[in-house]
Amino acid sequence: MTRMNNSVSIQAFMVVDFGMASTTDSAGYFAGWITGMFMIGRVMSSIPWGILADRWGRKPCLLISMLNVAVFGVLFGFSSNFVMAMVSRLCIGIGNGFMAVAKTVISEIVANKDQELKAFGILNGTWGIGMIVGPVVGGLLSRPAVLYPQVFASSSLWGRFPYLLPCLCCAAVAVAAEILIFRFVPETLTSSTSLQDSVEEGDTVACREGTGMDSEIEMTATDGVGEFRLIAASEEEADGIPYRGDGEPAEEAHAVMECHSYSKLVSSEDQGRKKAVWQGLKELLLDPKLQLLFCVYSSTCFVVLMVDETFPLWCVSNLEYGGVGWGASAVG
Repeated sequence: MTRMNNSVSIQAFMVVDFGMASTTDSAGYFAGWITGMFMIGRVMSSIPWGILADRWGRKPCLLISMLNVAVFGVLFGFSSNFVMAMVSRLCIGIGNGFMAVAKTVISEIVANKDQELKAFGILNGTWGIGMIVGPVVGGLLSRPAVLYPQVFASSSLWGRFPYLLPCLCCAAVAVAAEILIFRFVPETLTSSTSLQDSVEEGDTVACREGTGMDSEIEMTATDGVGEFRLIAASEEEADGIPYRGDGEPAEEAHAVMECHSYSKLVSSEDQGRKKAVWQGLKELLLDPKLQLLFCVYSSTCFVVLMVDETFPLWCVSNLEYGGVGWGASAVG
């Protein structure tokens, strides 16, 4: 959360340093674009992140999100012009599926559903901590050659890239989070859940292990997780399983066996099933009750972000324009 919010207190000064505005009093329009690019990225990637979390697992998506925050956060600190800053923020938004996936993990970890709302409340509380710590870090550590000339020389890297230091600190936090996720966060998308989600009854799969057969066998999934009914094999491979003359196993011999390693064979039915996923998404978006909830949530976010962005701009504006004329450290 720190990385996502440490730019709030420094954006107006960045815009001025980039030459997009003459003073912080006129920096609001361009500062808004820097923030907006992050949100545009999140809108673009929110649904794909949910799909990837169901396919790859929750933990890989969390790790990728943290890595993205660290890498592009540092690139944001190295921004030398307005376009580079916007692109960096856009990439941070696109690669940031953390909150959505984290909420899913919580819902799957908490066994007692009565405690689920409390867990979500704690998660939202951590967001509030990030909103407090992020701007403070951004304000205190930005432009270090100006604020702390006895430590950071103006001719050094910190003088050339005045907003790199807070970005490096937040990248370090992201790396630490990456290690903690890798070490302690369980994968809540279990293999059985993944199998059920990926292979449904009647799906055709290629089973490679657990069948006792040397070659890849085409099989059809039954309703039992991890069990498949043989539909094509030679009699030798089938190890004496009764066979019909047309090459299909006899109906009375289903040859149910466990398969530990498989790959789903792409077919027109699979493609139709993928279309069904998007059709289901369309139905969700057209549900009147959900539409109302989405509108309320979007309106709330609009108000919160408007205040979060407007307040720092008011703080850095000069007194003659109704502001208070604070510096980045005071705003943080």
